[in-house]
Amino acid sequence: MPKKSPIEKYTLKNGETRYQFQLHVGRDPMTGKRKSTRRRGFRTRAQAQVEL
Repeated sequence: MPKKSPIEKYTLKNGETRYQFQLHVGRDPMTGKRKSTRRRGFRTRAQAQVEL
């Protein structure tokens, strides 16, 4: 089974399409909790892939 891409498509209120991703970046050494980051607003999937 192929691995799912972390890049997701969403739609703005005006109907435009944008792309976003959320990425696990490690664990906080003090608390042991997962740390993640989210980037939004890419006009194309390719732009999101470059940033990822």
